[in-house]
Amino acid sequence: MNREPILILGDIIKDFMTLNDDQIYIYNQDFNPTNTSGLFITLGFNNSVNYSSINRFNPDTEQQELSINMKESYSINVYSKDSSSRIRKEEVIMALNSDLARNKQEEYFFQIAPITQGFVNVSDLEGEGMYNRFALNINILAHYNQVRDTLVYDTFNNSIENE
Repeated sequence: MNREPILILGDIIKDFMTLNDDQIYIYNQDFNPTNTSGLFITLGFNNSVNYSSINRFNPDTEQQELSINMKESYSINVYSKDSSSRIRKEEVIMALNSDLARNKQEEYFFQIAPITQGFVNVSDLEGEGMYNRFALNINILAHYNQVRDTLVYDTFNNSIENE
């Protein structure tokens, strides 16, 4: 995969929901929407599990071909000071199931797993009068690969003689 999955997910959501660049963020970026109105999305990486790892030697190129398949979990937070996060949160799930998402999955060789759980209202974490915040966890299946030079031993200085 030649693009970070969290950025692809962000592109899908941003384009589908017609959000501006300043409305969607990766978790832990320097952003403080305290006095800002409107809808915001924050994407965060939770964890990953390796379910396949391969290291093969290609005799034609004399290189090693490494690949790994991962199940990765991401959190998506939708929040706003007004009611827009309550009204538009379902658009995130629609975005991840859209034709745009399918095209991105084909382009970048990954798969968004079917969404089996809905949003969790985490507004109480903010305290009274702060944000309407809803969290969704999703999984993707991602494939990563690299080709690297490797040492090839095809000539030997010593010989084995039978006694």
